[in-house]
Amino acid sequence: MTAKLFVTLAQSEPLVVLPAVDDLAGRLADEDEFYYVRARCPEALGYVAVKAPETVTDPDTLADLRIGLEFDEPEVKEKLAKALAYVALGDASRLRHQVSSLAEHLDDDSELVRYHLCTTLVVVGCEHAAKLTSAPEALRERLGDENPYVQGRAAEALGLLAGTDEGVKSDLCLLRSTSQTATRRRSYPTEYSSVGDE
Repeated sequence: MTAKLFVTLAQSEPLVVLPAVDDLAGRLADEDEFYYVRARCPEALGYVAVKAPETVTDPDTLADLRIGLEFDEPEVKEKLAKALAYVALGDASRLRHQVSSLAEHLDDDSELVRYHLCTTLVVVGCEHAAKLTSAPEALRERLGDENPYVQGRAAEALGLLAGTDEGVKSDLCLLRSTSQTATRRRSYPTEYSSVGDE
């Protein structure tokens, strides 16, 4: 069966694909495999992960999904990011220790990668909001993303973070820094703001 057919089958009947999970994971890890196949394999694994996360989320497969974000072809990275989002939907706890490494890729050139990874962090944050404390800056940067859907997901994640004790501390530090900057500006007006004040 081709990788594309596995994707179609996994999308409609994910549990039927369970016997092929090891083969799909192996093809994903095979650097000599054609990139199109390597893109389809994580997509199929992602659909399976929603219904049977324990079969897809072994450490080796998760590592292949995450590490591939650094080295793979753009088409493969998009499917890897999508698969990670589905893994989170199946069992968010599987990725709770990967937040910082996933956040490193929120500035990827592909808006699909950025969107799927922001979605992943939102799903993880729904169950483990405190884990988002390792990604606030990367998420804040996405508030200015050119894609409104990425902006929305980043805002959702930051909203979840704001509800935690650590998020409140972070916001207070940000407000204090902003207040101090504003005070300095009032105390030392620029030449433009001081014109006509005398």
